Amino acid sequence: MRETIKVLDIELDTVNAKDAMRCAMHFMEREPINTIEIVAMDTLLLAKENENLKEAIEAIDLVFPGEPEILTAAGVTDRHYVQEISTLLFVKMFVKYLHKNKKKVFILGETKEEAQEFADYLKNYYRGIVIQGTEAIAEETGTVEMIINKINGTETDCVISAMAVPGQELFIAQGRELLNAKLWLGCGRGLQMKNKKNSQRGRFHDFLVKRIFRHQVELEKRK
Repeated sequence: MRETIKVLDIELDTVNAKDAMRCAMHFMEREPINTIEIVAMDTLLLAKENENLKEAIEAIDLVFPGEPEILTAAGVTDRHYVQEISTLLFVKMFVKYLHKNKKKVFILGETKEEAQEFADYLKNYYRGIVIQGTEAIAEETGTVEMIINKINGTETDCVISAMAVPGQELFIAQGRELLNAKLWLGCGRGLQMKNKKNSQRGRFHDFLVKRIFRHQVELEKRK
């Protein structure tokens, strides 16, 4: 039986990195495509006001918190689990699995620069990882179907998305049945923001989101 928490009226799975890896490896061996998303605070904030986004998140096969503040909001205090979430341990383990097993990966980003930055990051830390291509959703003038055709043409095993909310969730909700990959992993644009936390812009963004999130959680508790 899956253990879940509910934050801002969104139900999230509470799986540790090892259990999430077992799910991901199982998904990689079956068809049709399965979906995993690591949810950030800003995603939950937007889903609170956007019913289409909320429904898209609820349709994802495995969705779990990507920031420790979400666990705090749900009253989760397991220090080991909080540490796993803080360090994105599952993402690191899963990318190692993709690398070791020579799985083909396609990167989706918000812009060409961000998509290429993420691809370069993976190539730098996991030399030899098979990156089939990158695509920038915000700068692409084609339809979802056209973008998916590009991905399908590369015979990709796993699509890793670092797109902004709600585009990421709505994209897979619309295109899931057309995508010929084994797994979609939605990491969100937060991966780029984490790499920029040392910048003034990154620190301010992080501070602002945390403040709004905590306020909304408190309002929810008072209802």
